[in-house]
Amino acid sequence: MDWRRVFRGVPGVETFASVTLIQKGFADEQKYLLETAQGEKHLLRVSDILRRDEDERVYRIATSAYAAGVPTNEPIAMGLLDDGAHLYRLYRWREGTDAVAAYHTMDDIELYKFGHRAGITLKQIHHVHPQADAKMPIDWTAYYSNRFSDYVAQIDKHDIHVPGRATIEAFFQNNKPLIGQRASRLYHGDYHCHNFVLGVNRELSVLDWGASGYGDPWFDFQGLNNHEIKPAYASGLINGYFNDAVPEGFWPVLALYLTYGALSLVSWAASLRGQDVGYDPLALCWVTLPRICKHLMACGG
Repeated sequence: MDWRRVFRGVPGVETFASVTLIQKGFADEQKYLLETAQGEKHLLRVSDILRRDEDERVYRIATSAYAAGVPTNEPIAMGLLDDGAHLYRLYRWREGTDAVAAYHTMDDIELYKFGHRAGITLKQIHHVHPQADAKMPIDWTAYYSNRFSDYVAQIDKHDIHVPGRATIEAFFQNNKPLIGQRASRLYHGDYHCHNFVLGVNRELSVLDWGASGYGDPWFDFQGLNNHEIKPAYASGLINGYFNDAVPEGFWPVLALYLTYGALSLVSWAASLRGQDVGYDPLALCWVTLPRICKHLMACGG
């Protein structure tokens, strides 16, 4: 591929000595690792122009996060390719190792420390205020209630039996007024170790802002319903976020977002039926649901 021609217009394209396609993730775009002869690395994301509004929104959010000191890829440039057929976003590469691999080798003490660092970083993200032109729903309770209903409809469409569904739906409906009781801030939207890298001193960096937005910052804790989450990490994350002083009002909100996240994952897994993604997404959902239902019962159902 003549990538100097393909990527014509990307700043510094004439200095790139190698281009490597990154085959990882589910995003509807192409990602490339670009490297210069001097060893400088960049991340290039390319998507169809039909996604322009959404991808420009995400780029602006990543720019705000980086400007606020959040450890993430530095945004460099954004523009059009192929006579306007595609949109590119160029970032500085964030060096580090796969946090998922490291996560599965940690003992409970290391997991707690890792979670604690992740909690401090999450709090840093939540300090970022909405941009002046950010489009946000006026009624967050109605917004999330409608999305929850959409997930239920998607599950029904695929005729999927969800263990504990009645408990999950009842808890959400009974506690949804808890949404939106905090000032709107930036949330990452997919905050777990699959979107982290670790530096040489195990410093944490956050990647992939595709699910980010502005709203209730505690929404990010719904990432704790990931099937790989271990108790020591979760404890560290929560204590790090709250500086070891967790408010009592947090727990029912956590349970609320766990219910929301559980059905959103089932809905997402259902949409992948028939696709070869290398594993069974629905099977992983069944790992987390009993744990979530047990937590809801402890919170009073």
